[in-house]
Amino acid sequence: MKKILLKFSAFIYCLLFAFPLATNAFGYYDFKEFVHNFWEQIFPEPLVDIPEQIDPLLYIKQNQNYEFEIWTYQYGEDAFTWAVSSFEQEYPNVKINFRTYSTEESLWNALQQGGDLPDIFMIKDSWLPYMWNISSPAPKDLYQISDIETGFLPASKTAFCTETKVWAIPLYLRVFKMFYNSSFLEDDRIALGDKPGETWVEFLNNKNKYDELGKTKTSFVSVGAKENYPYTKDLFILLLLQGESGDNLPNSSVASDALNYLTLLYTPFFDKEVSYLDAFEKNRLGVTFSYDEIGNLFTGVPQLNTEKPLYLAEMWGFAVSSKSSNINESWEIIKFLTNERNRNDFFLKTNKNLINPVITNENKDFLNKLVVAGKWNHPDFLSIFNKNFEKLLKKYITTKEALINFDNFYKEL
Repeated sequence: MKKILLKFSAFIYCLLFAFPLATNAFGYYDFKEFVHNFWEQIFPEPLVDIPEQIDPLLYIKQNQNYEFEIWTYQYGEDAFTWAVSSFEQEYPNVKINFRTYSTEESLWNALQQGGDLPDIFMIKDSWLPYMWNISSPAPKDLYQISDIETGFLPASKTAFCTETKVWAIPLYLRVFKMFYNSSFLEDDRIALGDKPGETWVEFLNNKNKYDELGKTKTSFVSVGAKENYPYTKDLFILLLLQGESGDNLPNSSVASDALNYLTLLYTPFFDKEVSYLDAFEKNRLGVTFSYDEIGNLFTGVPQLNTEKPLYLAEMWGFAVSSKSSNINESWEIIKFLTNERNRNDFFLKTNKNLINPVITNENKDFLNKLVVAGKWNHPDFLSIFNKNFEKLLKKYITTKEALINFDNFYKEL
């Protein structure tokens, strides 16, 4: 107890004396992050040593042994240590195991291969339409559609629900952001102000200014036709959603404009074997777009319509396998892992780049501006997009033909 009091006193001291210096030097929100990180170092686990109070369970019984397997992407057992230990202490007849995949592709492939599947798995918003055969919806006494509509951002219902069924519970969001290297842009004397462009027209104009300098070993933006920059297709999806293109790609003027626009942003520099992450780190790249946290300076992506801004996000959540021998019990585990207490603990232990999809009065305006890619972001679409985009750049095919190929890809699924 004495040790905790000493640490708490140190924290209060920093609040009283560091606050004026920190806010002047870094700004208010940077100081909030400083406080958050400092607190986490002092108290890596919650102060209370007793197990979390667990609501009465409908399906898991104390006189029956259970073992649950959970497959996750990136964030595994370490992110849920407190939740799992609390549950297993209350229910010693329950054992929860994790298998964590380091890449999206490896988790996707493992799920698609069928065979032995886990009880619970992480799922991305765009995957659900291709996993009906291995998924089981939530029992209605645990989750109703209204729970998703009122508890999470609007895109959650589109991502994880059908008309009458809940198929997955949102855990976190990653937002597609624009990162920029201010020293790179200043060195080349391009007057960009604080941002590389609020609208796509402004952004293209700034790229043209840079191209006029005749640089060959550096680039203004990382738009390419190969997988050393994997997010050109995400820029295409973003433009589709910002322009509200609808599903009929071949006859959509918005889709045609989006693809033509990307050809204008295209940078030959990224057709070489150059990683956009290495180029950004080595000051050879001015601007890039990514879901990952790759730099200190970032802002929202440019807009087609600044009066109606939209930002692209990918949503990850938990779903239950139809091959689980304890389907309802697995949904009860999900309900526990994603309750308010355990959700907050998850965000304390994971990347600050993640966003909580639970809607509140403070974040609802921002969350209402987020859209998810849905079917446009099928994992196999990347190679189809890159192949057609490269042909388009070489003028082997027309914009219309590329859009027809994209459309046929989805019709054949």
